[in-house]
Amino acid sequence: MIIKGNKFHDIGVTYGTTDSHAISGQGSSNILIEDNEIYNTGTGVTFYCYHVNQSIKNITVTNNWIHDTHSNWGANSRGIELVGGAGQGPGTVGDVYGNIVGPNVSSVGYRYIWEEAGEFYNNICYDCGTSFEFSHHIYPVNVVMKNSISLSPRQSHLIYRCNDVLGSCSLDSDYNIFYPISGNQFFFYEYIEGGGGPDWGWKNFTQWQSLSRNGSTFDTHSIVADPLFVDAENGDFNLKSDSPAIDAGAIVPGYHCSTSGAHSGEKCKGWLGSAPDIGAYEYSGNIGETTAQVTEQEDLPSEGLISTILSWFRGFLTANTIKEITGYFLRIR
Repeated sequence: MIIKGNKFHDIGVTYGTTDSHAISGQGSSNILIEDNEIYNTGTGVTFYCYHVNQSIKNITVTNNWIHDTHSNWGANSRGIELVGGAGQGPGTVGDVYGNIVGPNVSSVGYRYIWEEAGEFYNNICYDCGTSFEFSHHIYPVNVVMKNSISLSPRQSHLIYRCNDVLGSCSLDSDYNIFYPISGNQFFFYEYIEGGGGPDWGWKNFTQWQSLSRNGSTFDTHSIVADPLFVDAENGDFNLKSDSPAIDAGAIVPGYHCSTSGAHSGEKCKGWLGSAPDIGAYEYSGNIGETTAQVTEQEDLPSEGLISTILSWFRGFLTANTIKEITGYFLRIR
């Protein structure tokens, strides 16, 4: 099933329940959720797994924007959550790429509590209660998070909780941006018989990084800096030219193209420069809703001019989609 290019809004506002979700499923498989805008709902996207004989497989959530969620009628006000109860079947896993959650999401932006290693790449969370939460009250949790941005959380940047024997959980979190950091905004818990282990509790960023251990990385190469979005408050999460996110990410095998530039026909995320950017959008100069004027050459007909423009931009066409060409103006997003 493919759910693509839709707007979901005003769900559970006048009357609703705790399940006022825009997109949800239980025991679901083989679903792609892509290029949707979701707002004024309880939770944007949520999938549940509640039984040991129930598996959720091949769930991909990519390139969606979820913002302005609510808590009416006990709704959760979350962004994207892949969650479960007392049981989950083998192979339960989901992948979350290139999404934006926020602003105005009062609970958790991204939540994952499944045992199989979930992949979270190039996501943005802005103005959420907690940006990222990876934990389960019974089962172990395994997550890889790379090239993501947590901006202005109301409470915390990241919560990681392992509730099974040591070594069964893992978090590979690196090449991310967290900003700003005020006090202890990272939570760590590892199961040890009779308690949470010697390192459990709320940590500042330096303490959080020091927790890296065999099988887990706690943001060794991540940075604390304003990502410099064009206008996050009004929904423009493109990067400014001086953003510290540019060329600061990591190449993720199987997700990013292996080299910079155009990769026509390849099913991979294109990137420019010396490394992929951190965040949902690759910086490539005049992007976003920017209109650039091109001076016409006297000896070049309009058809040839358009062809020349397209050729000039071919280096980043894999990272951006041409939105509109009108006359001698090129608008890209």
